[in-house]
Amino acid sequence: RGGRKAIEKLEAKVMHLNAELDMENKFKADLNKKHNKAERKFREMEFQWEEERKSSGRLQYKIIESLPKLFI
Repeated sequence: RGGRKAIEKLEAKVMHLNAELDMENKFKADLNKKHNKAERKFREMEFQWEEERKSSGRLQYKIIESLPKLFI
């Protein structure tokens, strides 16, 4: 009798641990999804910043290039 009760107790423990593992796996998957989304947003912002920096450089060059014409 004691053996059967111990087995049932262990089976209940295994079921509980499996449920916890499932929860942890879902939590990890959610974290990975959020991380990937944040990383993608970072790359987009980095690309946008680089494009704006290039554009700013071109505008500065055009301004400097046109300054002498203003004083003629």
